[in-house]
Amino acid sequence: MLRPGATEPEEREIPKDPPHIQRLFRRLQREGPVQACYEAGVSGYDLYRQITACGVTCQVIAPALTPRRPGQRIKTDRRDARKLVHLFRAGELTPIHVPDEAEEAARDLVRCREAVRRDVVRWRHRLLKLLDRHGRLWVAEKNWTQRHWTWIRPQHFALAALPRAFEATVFALEQALVRPAELDKEIATLADTVPYREPVGWLRCFRGLNTLSAMVLLAEIVDFQRFAAVEVRPDTVGQVRVTPVAA
Repeated sequence: MLRPGATEPEEREIPKDPPHIQRLFRRLQREGPVQACYEAGVSGYDLYRQITACGVTCQVIAPALTPRRPGQRIKTDRRDARKLVHLFRAGELTPIHVPDEAEEAARDLVRCREAVRRDVVRWRHRLLKLLDRHGRLWVAEKNWTQRHWTWIRPQHFALAALPRAFEATVFALEQALVRPAELDKEIATLADTVPYREPVGWLRCFRGLNTLSAMVLLAEIVDFQRFAAVEVRPDTVGQVRVTPVAA
């Protein structure tokens, strides 16, 4: 906390618990206007909603755009808090757009689908490495074709422990392969509801964009009006020049 006229901040540590947060900000509000900020990250946006519910102006800061001194690599909670409070007062921080709860839920859904897709890649690597370590190498054609799966499933190991590891890995991979299709259906259902139906239809007019990619764009960007309009025209040497114009 950096009080008016103070050059050194006060430090206090409280749990991320709504009653503690509400008591702190209501006590500070009795002393005068209060503004708050914190870096986007694991705290999510629930902390923002708790603070604004107390009538306090709060900004969520983009960590990648926070100014840093050359050579300053060590990050701790205390150092970050002291730096943020000084930069916040100086107006040197860049806030991000905070989605509402429905927008955040849609973003979590499309990000969950991407996380599951990465899980599929990881389990495929684990299965191939397990087989390779024990001399089982598929060289007939590309991996993960129907013939490849037909070769994988009947693999037999003499030692008792290996079949259990093999079966568990195959089972985990098969489960991971099912989840993206289920999530695709959930995303498609969400895309057919308001407020996504119309903008998804607009984005699908662009070549290469389907429902899933349109929903990813909408969930991550949320509001395209946040970006300045640009005018695109060729320059004198035939390259493209992009010039910001008034919205």
